[in-house]
Amino acid sequence: MLVSMAMWISLARVKPEAFETIKGNAEILDKVFMEEDADALQSLGIAGGDISGLDYATALEMLELDSEDDDGEDQADEAETPDDAASADPESTDGDAEQPDSVMIDLCVDGELDYVATYGPAFYLSPAAAKKAAANSKVLELDDEVKALVQTAAEHGHYVVGIVS
Repeated sequence: MLVSMAMWISLARVKPEAFETIKGNAEILDKVFMEEDADALQSLGIAGGDISGLDYATALEMLELDSEDDDGEDQADEAETPDDAASADPESTDGDAEQPDSVMIDLCVDGELDYVATYGPAFYLSPAAAKKAAANSKVLELDDEVKALVQTAAEHGHYVVGIVS
């Protein structure tokens, strides 16, 4: 029997002061996202509407399909030459750590925190990145609550911190 593990992006909107606290003690994110510890949430000024999330696999699939649509149009105009094929890295796969994560790029993530969740390090969007994501992210279109969270962060100069678990 094949069992599929779901990957979930959890996000929280935090004020700059709370972000500084998180940067200094990123382990508190365990209490924010995993335990939903009321004392930790209160100490960081995080209210119920300041936390949301979405399915990572759905976001990745949507971006890959969108990319294939874009690539299909571009590839129709360009044929691969033998030199192009010879220069391709045969070791390269979608799972290589060196390759940027399209979901994180789309969300405009601009940094990592010193906390490792189930699927990699915690990340953050600065207020400027939140503004960029609110205006341009395709992933945010998948979930109204997540979109509202990032838009509110952008409007108020707040950070967005997140994990993939």
